[in-house]
Amino acid sequence: MQVVSRISCTIAFILYGTLFLFAEPPAHSEPVEEIIYDKWNPWLDMEENLVFIDFEALDFNLLEIKVYDEDNELVFSDRVDDLPFNSIYELDVTTFDRDSYTINLHSFSSVFPADLHLKR
Repeated sequence: MQVVSRISCTIAFILYGTLFLFAEPPAHSEPVEEIIYDKWNPWLDMEENLVFIDFEALDFNLLEIKVYDEDNELVFSDRVDDLPFNSIYELDVTTFDRDSYTINLHSFSSVFPADLHLKR
């Protein structure tokens, strides 16, 4: 009788432990933190109307790129988490009709903003 009880406890312990081992983490419901990050600046080529973002120069995994105008309206968004870590992203700014924008680089936990000033 005692052997059956120990086997039952052992099986229950293994099953209970397996639930914690393979459980999904809770959904992230906290707002992402905006961080002042001075290790990256967009590189602008006005002859070609391109902004370059070097993923390899960043020390975080990039999830998404968003561009906002002076009125904080979203003018561009692209999910980039499927690109290689050593990519150089080319952002075409020919359709941007204003002079000042904010580029937000989104990681999984933070937002890294940078100002972009187009002089035409």
